Amino acid sequence: MAANGIPDEPDRFAVQLVDVTDTLRMQAATLAAEREQEAARTTRIDLERQREDFVATTSHELRTPITSIVGFCELLAESDALGDQEKAWVEVIDRNAVRLSSLVEDLLTLGATVGRPGGALAEADVDDQIRDVVSASSVIAAKKHIDLSATGHAGTARAEPGDVGRILTNLVANAVKFTPDGGRVTVTSSADEATITVVVADTGPGMSEEILAHAFDRFYRAPGMQKAAVPGTGLGLAIVAELVERNGGSVRLESPATGGTRATIELPRSTPAA
Repeated sequence: MAANGIPDEPDRFAVQLVDVTDTLRMQAATLAAEREQEAARTTRIDLERQREDFVATTSHELRTPITSIVGFCELLAESDALGDQEKAWVEVIDRNAVRLSSLVEDLLTLGATVGRPGGALAEADVDDQIRDVVSASSVIAAKKHIDLSATGHAGTARAEPGDVGRILTNLVANAVKFTPDGGRVTVTSSADEATITVVVADTGPGMSEEILAHAFDRFYRAPGMQKAAVPGTGLGLAIVAELVERNGGSVRLESPATGGTRATIELPRSTPAA
């Protein structure tokens, strides 16, 4: 209730009666919803931290036995005591152990990004990194008759060299994996006053809007990949996104109407031009 005097009429008042029940109920409901959201956010953060701790701890524990398996497989493969059939079995063990090792390293990489600040002070020669990655991927590309090439000049980025190598390795490996036989994968680099840009493009089937929207999600795999028996864990692009962000850069994916996929990463240049 509100009572206010009427100007020029000292003996009279204007009285208003307002029912504020709905307003108070709405305020109470809003406050309760905010409290629930905060509680859910706290729970989510706690669960995420527990999951990351579990992944990191488990990955560390797996690394040692996997290294032993790979090492002894190499020794067995060189032994003259094994026949052709036994050596074929050892090759299968070695191939799957290497694949498992790669998965563990991916999990460790994701765990290592948690809580680490961006804006790395290290310097990475992007041209050297591109050259090494293209060289390492050339064998797999040659088996599929894929034309893998690199052009341009990038220079030095203000980033961790190991992170840059992992970013490029994952992008090029993805491009080669999804490009059909006889296709083409190109790595193009350039630099301006403050930014280094690297584009990895392929002539593969491309990505739909739905896939592009989830491509950087952890453990996300495009529909049909399992059915097509395409190997992968859904961690490659998630690692790329986190490593790029940690080093103060950005990454985006595009799938042009003409086909294929373009991955563009931008990293801060080490010594911007005056």
